[in-house]
Order: sequence, then structure tokens, then C-alpha cells
Amino acid sequence: MHDLFQLLIVQPIFNALMLLYSIIPWHDFGLAIIIFTIILRFVMYPLIKSQLNQTKLMRKMQPELAKIKKNTKGDRQAEAMQQMELYKRYGIKPMRSVLVLIIQLPIFIGLYQVIRVIISLKSEVISQYLYEPIKNIDVIQSIIQNPANFNHTMLGFIDLTKTTFSNHGIDFFLLALAAVSAITQYIITKQTAPT
Repeated sequence: MHDLFQLLIVQPIFNALMLLYSIIPWHDFGLAIIIFTIILRFVMYPLIKSQLNQTKLMRKMQPELAKIKKNTKGDRQAEAMQQMELYKRYGIKPMRSVLVLIIQLPIFIGLYQVIRVIISLKSEVISQYLYEPIKNIDVIQSIIQNPANFNHTMLGFIDLTKTTFSNHGIDFFLLALAAVSAITQYIITKQTAPT
């Protein structure tokens, strides 16, 4: 199963990132990850849009769900049946939101594994994941021959191999990046949450 995951998820992501890395003028791995994520969002947009529409419909039907809960007075089976009828009336498919997660989760786990492989900076490990056409790109050849040639920074100043809290003290750039990510996620959650 592990080998299948490596073959179907990790290796294609690895090669896509290395291709993006070789195309970007500054050979910035962090920028390659950002571009990959944006491309992934565009590809998954129809599913994400559908999920957001269902979230809006769920918000709209909250009063009716509360009414069902009140009317059934703890009868779980009757409550479930009435909820399913309500879902049908609104055209909501409860498993659709799970589908987006089922698709995204392996991709993000694969991306994490790719980053671990890249950061290992071992040419034999990097070489085993690459497809032949990608191996033949000059920039990639130089990384295989000397892994130290790999630029593992984001935007030229955030070292992706470091942790936020390392032996050298606190990396404030990574701390700020985590804070910006948390704030952005909070804003997005507030926009989609029921009012």
C-alpha cells in the first residue's frame, strides 16, 4: 500500500514540483509549492464551489433542522429520516463535502512527504523519485550531481529546512508566516460560518 501511495501520489507531486522549480527563474522551491497549490485549487475549484454552495444551503436550512430536532423529541430515527427528506428538498448531498477532503488529504500528505524527500538532500533518494524526462533538465541534473545546489528557500529568505524553534533561536519569519496563515484561516472560517 505504501509503495502504491508513493507511485500514485508522492512521485507525481514530486515531479510536478521539480518541474515548477526548474521553470521558475530563481529556482525557488517555496514559490514552486505556492504555484503548485494555486494550480491544485484551480483544478479542484468545481468541487470546492459545490462544497461552498452546500455550506450556504446548510446555513439556510438551520432553522428547519432545529424545528425537526424539537418536533422529534429525541427520536433519533425519526429525526434522521426527516433530515434526509430536508436534504433531498434542498438538493444537499452530505457525502459531497467528505469527497473534497478525501481527495485533498492524500495530496497534502504526499506534499508533506515530498518536502521531506527534498529536504533530505540525498541525490540517490531524489533520483529514484524523478521521471526520466525531468531528470534530463539541466537544473535538476545539477541537483542530482550535487544536492547542495538545491535552493530550499521561499522567496529567497525563508529557509524551508529550518523549524520555527531551532538550536539557533526563534525564526521570526516562520513564526510570522504561521500567524498570517492562522489569521487567514480564521477569516475564511468566519465568512463561511453561519451568522
